[in-house]
Amino acid sequence: MINIKDCLSKYDIRTKKLTYLDNYVIINSDQSNYLLKMKDSDKEHLFNYLNQVRYDYFLPIENNYNDYYELYPYYKDNITDKYIKAKELIYALAILHLKTTTYVEYNHDNFKEIYEELNIRIDNTMKYYLDLQDYLEGIEFISPAQYLLLKNISSFYQLLRIAKNNLENWFSIENRNVREVLLIKNVSLNNFRVGDRSYFIDYKDATKGLVVYDLISFYRKEAINVDFLSLFSFYNSKYQLAQDEVNLFFAVICIPERVVFTKNNYQDCLMVKKIVDYVLLTLSFASEKNKENEETYKD
Repeated sequence: MINIKDCLSKYDIRTKKLTYLDNYVIINSDQSNYLLKMKDSDKEHLFNYLNQVRYDYFLPIENNYNDYYELYPYYKDNITDKYIKAKELIYALAILHLKTTTYVEYNHDNFKEIYEELNIRIDNTMKYYLDLQDYLEGIEFISPAQYLLLKNISSFYQLLRIAKNNLENWFSIENRNVREVLLIKNVSLNNFRVGDRSYFIDYKDATKGLVVYDLISFYRKEAINVDFLSLFSFYNSKYQLAQDEVNLFFAVICIPERVVFTKNNYQDCLMVKKIVDYVLLTLSFASEKNKENEETYKD
């Protein structure tokens, strides 16, 4: 929890309301609204870089209170529709990637490392669900959550086969250009504001990496909440992904979370439904994109 008493006193901020969120505090005062965050690292270099490439979707630090806190201006959301907000986020993300793209050299060992790590994840996830299915089918009376999983277990296997196929296709491509961008990594509706100023709140995990990882981050967190198929097309209209990048994207998103049952039947039902919904949505999305690819390349 952030202790803000000294900060408020130092800057003579008379508070009307404080809202405590995960990593920051929103301060509503008579003068203005502020965002107070624990200092993650030195942001000066990052924000200088974003200024150099003329990227606007961030807030400059207003004050470094001390070695622990940073004070920013705060602009609240003026948009309540999740899809409209998500589309603005995707636009801001595509522009960030467009402005920060660099072409880097990857050798065979670089690709092999990524391939082997994902291949192990896919195989281990497949084995986990096969073993779990065997265990559940041996129980005489299963819970509603266990029944829901067994009813949809074939979709899990189908999705994992799609992950494997995309991974093999990604690894087999030769003579590719590898693009790295500045990744935010924590890409979600909660980390973005749309209003008088549109911006990502948190850049604490920002780093250079393969472009698809930000899309994967957003998909994992928000795909259930928004129409991601149209957002994916919108992103590609601003920043066109290469086929190998699309393959890597699907190789990762098609690996589902693991269902871990507890003794709380109600929470288990919510948990299984969430994962099943993700699997069915991703299966539909991957199938739709596969049809589009077949139409594109059939001639």
